[in-house]
Amino acid sequence: MNKSEEFLKRYAFYIFLFITFIIMLFRTPFWDETHAFEIASLKLNEIFYLTRIEGHPILWYLILKPFTNIRFYPYSMFLINWVFTCSAVYLLFKKSHFSYTIKTLIAFSTPFLIYFAPVARCYGVGLFLIFLICTLHTKRFKKPYLYAILIVLASQTSLTAMIGVFSLGLIFLFELITRVKKKILPKKAVFIVFFIFLLTSLFTISEFIGVEKLWNVNFDESFTTMYRYALSPAASNIFSYLLRLSFHIAFFGFPYFMYKYSKKSLVFITLTYSIMAIMFLFAYPGVFWNHFWFFVWFIVCMWLYGKKILKIKFVRYVFLSILAFMLIPYAVMDGNSWQMLYSSQSKKIANYISSKPEYKKAKLYTLDWWSDISPAASVYLKQRGIKLYNMENIERGTFEDKVNISRYFHGVKSSDFDEFISKTPEDFYILTNGYLTFEHSKNCDVHVEDNYDMYFTTKQNKYFLKAIEYKPDNLHLIIYKVIKL
Repeated sequence: MNKSEEFLKRYAFYIFLFITFIIMLFRTPFWDETHAFEIASLKLNEIFYLTRIEGHPILWYLILKPFTNIRFYPYSMFLINWVFTCSAVYLLFKKSHFSYTIKTLIAFSTPFLIYFAPVARCYGVGLFLIFLICTLHTKRFKKPYLYAILIVLASQTSLTAMIGVFSLGLIFLFELITRVKKKILPKKAVFIVFFIFLLTSLFTISEFIGVEKLWNVNFDESFTTMYRYALSPAASNIFSYLLRLSFHIAFFGFPYFMYKYSKKSLVFITLTYSIMAIMFLFAYPGVFWNHFWFFVWFIVCMWLYGKKILKIKFVRYVFLSILAFMLIPYAVMDGNSWQMLYSSQSKKIANYISSKPEYKKAKLYTLDWWSDISPAASVYLKQRGIKLYNMENIERGTFEDKVNISRYFHGVKSSDFDEFISKTPEDFYILTNGYLTFEHSKNCDVHVEDNYDMYFTTKQNKYFLKAIEYKPDNLHLIIYKVIKL
């Protein structure tokens, strides 16, 4: 081991801990993080019901549930995710067969350093369980039930994790059947593992049965999204484009070596990538963190099946170049991605509202579910004793049910607005991050002034929505006072 490898062995993991901890401390949660926190604070039956709407299995919500006291928000969920992700990276450093150079490049890649560790999502716990599976892989026939249970748990963290462990589970079942036929293992091993997987499949179906898409996904839109994350330059320069192009030319050369040295690796990566591609093309276009899982499953494949392949110089050097490519954030994330994760104004919005006496005494409503206002700012407001209500679901505050989500994704219905006004006290304000969007309908007419004041006519009434505050302190916030004409 040379001096650089010795240095990385001693210090790389601790440097990773320090950097990710500092990033985590100075972040403000964005919408998806807070939304999961809000869901975890609900009753178990409500959490289970919402899995068919949210698109995520139940495990992350159950882990968060004991830590949903708002006094410790957001650091309770930040620390939980950070511990899981850092534990996964620890397993990578201690248990994988990679050199310390490769381990360090993986740990300090954009997905692990910038996203998985500091952003409190369901993916950190998934990484930990998957890396545990990789650690136990060589002992999977000695501990088949534990291996199967880890696969089951990992499948309940996210859909992107579920796809990869589904492939691992199929390969594992095939291996067990082969060994039973050779009388190396007893038949009950196959039956018990199959029964575990069957129960998990039935439970997963029950989680997602009746799921409804909240938007129409067409092939052109999905293909464009896939292309943007897979090949097109994130930053508009030739350097980024060449990096991505060389990355994919190198990557698609790997099947030859996988076929020659480990057919299981080819089966695993082909099955996993095919299912992910089908999902992203025909069900959900995904965003950059979903597409990070192509990278994660590639690492897992090389960990499980690539020990022989990495002895070939060409493969080793190309693998190093792929990992080096992933170190460059702007090669794999665009400007909008950075804005989404690191520019949430939720805390600033909550601070601004809580500093105004007139808003402390009035009722605050939001119709704008997909912004930093709701639910992202709502927990901070709760910490200050201010409740943010929603137009439809007054008792539950900022939390939306299935009907509300599907409604407000396409715009507020005029009939809903009329009903809302009839039930709402006089002293109230509506908070939004832009002028309100109403569904196109024959029964309503909307006129927006340059100063964001709005004249809104429904079948029953006429309203004047006065923008009493328009982007105060450069916040993405408009506060409306509704006047019935």
